[in-house]
Amino acid sequence: MPPLPAKVDVIIPVYNGFEYLESLFDSLAQARSSPFRLLVANDASPDQRIQPWLERCLQDFPDAVLLHNDSNLGFVGTVNRLFEHVTHDFVLLNSDVQVPPFWLERLFAPMLTNPQVASVTPFTNAGAICSFPYFFTDNELPQGMQATEVDGVLGRLADAVAIDIPTGVGFCMAIRLEVAKRIGMFDPVFGMGYREENDWCQRARLLGYRHVMVPNLFVYHKHGGSFPSQQRQALADRNERILLERYPGLFDEYHDFIGRDPVRPVRDFLYLMVLAKQAQQPALVVIDNVIEGGAFAYCQELIANTLKAGTPVLHLLDDCRTGELRAEWKSRSAQLNLHFQDYPDWERVIEGIQPGSILINNIYSYRRPMDFLHWLGNPAMLKEIPVHIALHDFLMLCPSLFLIDSERKYCGLPESTICNQCYSRLPLDFPGGAHTITEWRMSWEKVFARAETLVAFSNSTRELYARIYPEHATKIVVRPHSMTHFHHWAVTVDLNKPLHIGIVGTIGWQKGWNIVRQLCEVIDAQNLPYQITVIGAMVPAFSAQCLNETGRYDKTKLPSLIAQSGANIFLFPSIWPETFSYVTHELVACGVPLCCFDLGAPAETLEHYAAGMVLRRDSSALEMLTQMEQFRVRLSSRTEQ
Repeated sequence: MPPLPAKVDVIIPVYNGFEYLESLFDSLAQARSSPFRLLVANDASPDQRIQPWLERCLQDFPDAVLLHNDSNLGFVGTVNRLFEHVTHDFVLLNSDVQVPPFWLERLFAPMLTNPQVASVTPFTNAGAICSFPYFFTDNELPQGMQATEVDGVLGRLADAVAIDIPTGVGFCMAIRLEVAKRIGMFDPVFGMGYREENDWCQRARLLGYRHVMVPNLFVYHKHGGSFPSQQRQALADRNERILLERYPGLFDEYHDFIGRDPVRPVRDFLYLMVLAKQAQQPALVVIDNVIEGGAFAYCQELIANTLKAGTPVLHLLDDCRTGELRAEWKSRSAQLNLHFQDYPDWERVIEGIQPGSILINNIYSYRRPMDFLHWLGNPAMLKEIPVHIALHDFLMLCPSLFLIDSERKYCGLPESTICNQCYSRLPLDFPGGAHTITEWRMSWEKVFARAETLVAFSNSTRELYARIYPEHATKIVVRPHSMTHFHHWAVTVDLNKPLHIGIVGTIGWQKGWNIVRQLCEVIDAQNLPYQITVIGAMVPAFSAQCLNETGRYDKTKLPSLIAQSGANIFLFPSIWPETFSYVTHELVACGVPLCCFDLGAPAETLEHYAAGMVLRRDSSALEMLTQMEQFRVRLSSRTEQ
């Protein structure tokens, strides 16, 4: 960072606060990358240690000026006396602060580029509208971090654009000498101090000058090194009344600024960088949506286990319900939510926290998926960060998600010409944004090229993805979901009773709604002695004489609900090749007889299950009933033997 083109003055009024002086002047001694001259005044401090200590200390600062007030002039009077010796642009510095290396270069940068800037204030832990990380709060330093470490994070801010603020804050305020000469320094009416800088800034604003905050500098402020807290509050209250009389609308403006808090986006972003620096391990970034289901449950379990292991998580979400792009930082020490305008904003955050890896968990329901894919597929974006993609569904093959075609049947992944014809007719809840299925898959192919692994949860899913993306087949790893969360026990069913089909879950179209309807129609039309119980719900609602629904259920109570249902043969009627089925594994864990179609992960699971039967997907309802009844009889005979 190049030094300032001209020397500046640093004026420091001192009144008591002996315990703060060493840290202040030590920090100044270590921050001489740009030339400055110290102007210090001892405002008749009762503490007799102050004057001799200052005399010794300032010998180490060439050209330093040390004044001693014979009587206590207060902060305002002392600053005004020091101002008489100022010959350059200058900094007003409290005695209870510590400055970091290269502080002057960053503090004066806005003045060098804009002649209308009258004052510049940095971030601090205790500085009203310039407080960090929490607005208008006296903050402690983040646990385990020194002030210079916090500043080191803020100092890396690449696009440190100065932010307009209604007033500078006097703990550390750079001031343009030209303005101070033009309007004078502090008004003596403010006495011992407090609010005098508000008055000064307002006078400058009336002449068209601006006051700004620099977001890439953090100056530690102990706050209260000069006055006891009760005296400080009394001074502030008195001087606030003076401001109200002079500028009747000023505090309305302050309250509006506080309510809008325009500094929050950059403050939260920087706090996130601090939290990432504070963490002992690089974070895991999870790109996700907000729709509850298997992928959501997987993500919640993953995040919980990651946090338990001591690794922080940055959860990036496109919330279709609120229209927000947001980030949720989670760690053992803190949580933080941020909001964004567009997907490229995520890149700045990811690069800032320097994560260990990125997991794309689920982007179904994203409002602009093609924009997301173009951003993520950019080869220059997020280089060298390992990217993993979870294959919870078939969104990357077709926006239909479940490979259900325009005829509402499993398509079987035909050749691309048929896919493109079908794509134009698909009734999509969340449009993909691509004009053709070819364009959709080409966009995903670029993302897959960035990925280190593609995580499938069953072999059947791996095979389907490898068929469309053969060049990335070697990246696909199969990792079945954990079932440790499901607490089960073996459930005994009565196989000697007539066929009673049990179905578990919320049954929409892709989950086999039409299959259940057809089964019910055959049973009722032929007056068969069979029953169907849905432990869950049919969506949309459907009624039949043979059908019973329990309504939505608590998964922790599933074994007891199975026992209470009276069902003796269970059916998983999904018509798409599920990538993984929690329900299938839960029913297998309970040991009940189970049937499914010859599709996807459920069929793969039942191949190794003694009480399982795989049905042909083209079976009629009557054929299914016949097969399940024969299955019941066969199992009953086996049990008797």
